[in-house]
Amino acid sequence: MKTKRITAIVLALLMAFACLPAGAFAQPEEDAESTRVQATGGLELDTDGSDGYTGDYVMIYNPDETYSSTRSTGDLTGLISTEVDSTPVSIGKAAGDEDGLFIMDVDAEIDEYDQLHDPNYGKIDESGGMRVSYNVGDTKNFYVSSNYTPSGSTSLQFKVLYKSDHAYVWTTAANNENYYPLDSIDPSYAQYIGEEFDRIYPFMANAFGNHSNGSNGDGRVSLLFFNLDDGYEPGVSTSYTAGYFSGSSYSYDGMPVINLDTYPGLTRYVNDVLTPRPVSTCYHTFVHEYQHCINYSNGRMNTWLNEAYSGAAEEMCYPGSAISSRVQSWLNHKYSSIGDWLDPPTEVEYVSTWHQHTGFSLYNWEKGQADILAEYAQVLFFTQYIYSQYGNSKLRDIQDYYHSGDTEQQAIAHATGISCSELVKRYRIALCANDPVSLGGLYGFRMQEDYVPADYHDVNNLYDLLCPVVFTGTSAALDGGSAIWVKPINGVFYPPSGANSGLQYVGITRHTDAPVAVESADLSPALQYAFVGDSVELELEVLPEDASYYTVSWYVSNSAVASVVGDEHGAVVTGLAPGGVVVNAMVNDHVSDCSYSTVASVVFRDYTRYEPAETVTESGEYLIGYEDGDDVYVMLPYNPDHPAGGSAFCYIVENGLFADDYIYGVKAV
Repeated sequence: MKTKRITAIVLALLMAFACLPAGAFAQPEEDAESTRVQATGGLELDTDGSDGYTGDYVMIYNPDETYSSTRSTGDLTGLISTEVDSTPVSIGKAAGDEDGLFIMDVDAEIDEYDQLHDPNYGKIDESGGMRVSYNVGDTKNFYVSSNYTPSGSTSLQFKVLYKSDHAYVWTTAANNENYYPLDSIDPSYAQYIGEEFDRIYPFMANAFGNHSNGSNGDGRVSLLFFNLDDGYEPGVSTSYTAGYFSGSSYSYDGMPVINLDTYPGLTRYVNDVLTPRPVSTCYHTFVHEYQHCINYSNGRMNTWLNEAYSGAAEEMCYPGSAISSRVQSWLNHKYSSIGDWLDPPTEVEYVSTWHQHTGFSLYNWEKGQADILAEYAQVLFFTQYIYSQYGNSKLRDIQDYYHSGDTEQQAIAHATGISCSELVKRYRIALCANDPVSLGGLYGFRMQEDYVPADYHDVNNLYDLLCPVVFTGTSAALDGGSAIWVKPINGVFYPPSGANSGLQYVGITRHTDAPVAVESADLSPALQYAFVGDSVELELEVLPEDASYYTVSWYVSNSAVASVVGDEHGAVVTGLAPGGVVVNAMVNDHVSDCSYSTVASVVFRDYTRYEPAETVTESGEYLIGYEDGDDVYVMLPYNPDHPAGGSAFCYIVENGLFADDYIYGVKAV
């Protein structure tokens, strides 16, 4: 009898859950399965061209996978609009961090210098002749770049401030105040840094691989903190060098080393008073540089892909940290901390001196240009597009194919199953369309999991800041893998006769008129009974009816009992084994960034294994029954006028009479 009590209680609980209002029920976690579907959105693409390319914008794309293959757009005069609906650049904090400073990455420069001056560059001695470990207070001279030390020396003495499981935190042992030692800024910072490195270490290893220990390393990474003297001047400079990785550390020190800035990286002047910055300011920098270290250890990827992966590492470990600054670098539109973060421009004009806006290849890297920060943005967004379509694990797949001998383009094709040219084309469309819902979501981006809007001026989705960069010049030379976006006059574009025949065109129409937010979602019927092997249908109603900018995810609480396949209209639930399940439809609205949860319960019974029982009656009502041991189960025949609402409810009876404890239509013995 005990088994039957449990059965009845489970059924009762399922019915209780079904009565919860939408939004009040969290999605089931046990054995959860989901099917993501995209509701209809507002994006249209025109690739026909037989009567011109129609759209708000037209993308002109060079599909070649060799960056040196350049193709001309021809003369665009009179074919494209030269007016852009843009607002002025904001007066406010610039971008990179809370002090309005851009972070300049000098790894490409360091890498080039090392190749010229280090005869053992690219070679790592892993013979393990002398594994050296250190303790707090120990000192050692390390190789550093002479271009980034106040003394211009290539060797500086450091002392250990903290030793964690995976890192040593060192700071300069020099007494010269120009070095800004870490312990003089805040004695507690070293421990915070070491513990944070240990926290992200397993994640980085899983995402990108392991670093080499070199000939002397004991497995830990040495984090060297000192003033990377890059000419920064308070009140004058708008950028600084936050850190770098040098492969030559393996040659000269025999271990992995990352160099990190203390001034203005972790301290700066506020009203002429030297003031510490939050210790977390350096976290995304050592993550960025640590990826470079892992990459160097495992066979170096080309610079563009290497930098793309370091940007991805920042965004994976600290969601929002990379996008918030680099979206501004890409658009040349600097957001203030309280103004247009929540009211961004709808489009911006290209910068004529920026190669990234005039057809520079994704597959190349150009050092020392005025738009170097936009170059970092371009490759970061590419990795985040891959994440949006395939998940972060796909980056590791690409990396593994590359290290096995593929070119970058071959590795991308092998990992994704489509050509690199086609993937980059979709990515280029997404930079303009930025629509994560329409057309299967192929032309949009999504934030990394665990992104917290409150950390970034309450912007629910940082990709909302991304808008079309409109080319208004007369012509452009497009490298392989590059694109520009133009606004066709009267909405139709005809390629000029002088355009290279190998170029591709896509008309992009973005329906951005006041999207309608979801207000409610309801799943019905709330409770159903069926036999194992049968299927039942659930209807999903999303209101208002013209809401269209949302996605629906379907979950079933126990995938061993039932499966669910659904779309934006409803779902089919199929019984696989006896038992009850809760089916959850999670509607994620992309207008309000709110989620609406609605649930229904389905109970599947397998009657074939029971012997039929005699007909049981009560109050003249006939019931169908079956036996299971000492218990007798009965079911009410379908009756739309029954108080139960027409569903066939299962009861437990004893000695021909209903038991007590009527709970949500279930008789519990």
